[in-house]
Amino acid sequence: MRAYFVVADKTCHWLTGIVPQTALTDNPTWMCHVIVELRQYSLQPGQRNVLIDLFERELIEPQEAAGMRILGQFHDLDHPDRFVWLRGFADMPSRRRSLAAFYGGPAWEAHRAAANATMIDSDNVLLLRPAWPGSDMPPSAGRIDLTIFYLRVAADTDLLANCREHVPALGWYATESSPNDFPRLPVREGELVLVRVARPGGEAAVPAGLSSRLVKAPETLRLQATDCSSARADRSSAHDFDFLVGRWSVRHRRLKQRLSGCAEWIECHGTTDAQLVLGGRGIIDDNVIELPGETCRALSVRSFDTAAKQWAIWWFDDRHPHQLDPQVVGAFTDGVGRFYGDDRLEGRPIRVRFLWSDVTSTSCRWQQAFSADGGRTWETNWVMEFARQSPGKTTCSR
Repeated sequence: MRAYFVVADKTCHWLTGIVPQTALTDNPTWMCHVIVELRQYSLQPGQRNVLIDLFERELIEPQEAAGMRILGQFHDLDHPDRFVWLRGFADMPSRRRSLAAFYGGPAWEAHRAAANATMIDSDNVLLLRPAWPGSDMPPSAGRIDLTIFYLRVAADTDLLANCREHVPALGWYATESSPNDFPRLPVREGELVLVRVARPGGEAAVPAGLSSRLVKAPETLRLQATDCSSARADRSSAHDFDFLVGRWSVRHRRLKQRLSGCAEWIECHGTTDAQLVLGGRGIIDDNVIELPGETCRALSVRSFDTAAKQWAIWWFDDRHPHQLDPQVVGAFTDGVGRFYGDDRLEGRPIRVRFLWSDVTSTSCRWQQAFSADGGRTWETNWVMEFARQSPGKTTCSR
């Protein structure tokens, strides 16, 4: 019978791309994206789609093979000749090494003339870092509003606390103060900014205490992810569960009995610790669940099928250490993960469903439901609320 405890499968955090071997083995903190470049390119009229096609076809994989990560590429909805993209690095030394490897390598040598021919200016670049651990943006379902606040002085802890607690956002970034140690690619130095990434459809709130620190009006970029952007959350990828990496506090609520009309819920708490495996195409997590009267230890394993664009998930716990539950299989659509499988409950066949929703950079929700009528009706029997304790590291290798 299916174990009652299944841990998070799409938690909160950021964007995607192919995970290079060097990033996983040489830079075990690559997932934190300590350094982020926000790059805005002004292009020749009518050349944006030309550059995007070249970029996505020829230039993403070589950059990631050099140890950086492409976090997303976007159309600027208000400027038809502007291309916006972000890329991340584990730290400043790895940024310098990765940029030198890519811009001195064969892919850029082969395609730089064609890429540069589309551009008027490629120097509009802000060097950023997450404003606090775990504040990098999660998948955005294709559309984001990115607001740049230009500051007189750097954001202090009180201002960041206000941002974190009172201003809805998908992510927050602040200026990285380190000097640009790869001068071949200029960045906008001498500026202090705070960057808010939000869902579209509302005005960008100015955090309390920020107005008096602004040197000019905030700038908002209305961005639409390209069809192949890793920032899209409307399709599954091998990095859907990267957000789970790290340590989480988990609040559990489960029905005392299942598919019996029971309305009594039992609450307990626990922790989840997750890390990547299979070169970034799988993830495992270790779970401690403080049940009434006992402590349960459990492990879940997930693996991504790159051809089918689907995940399979398995579970077992220390109460039945040689019993692996039947897998559930599914994918993410528009930021919600849906996974289905078949099992048996007290001898009768049932359908099983996992749902993942309400994803932010520091929290998310998982729900399990059973169906005794082939999926026509569902009873939710387990809810988990996740709160991040710490961002994750990975030591996996290909």
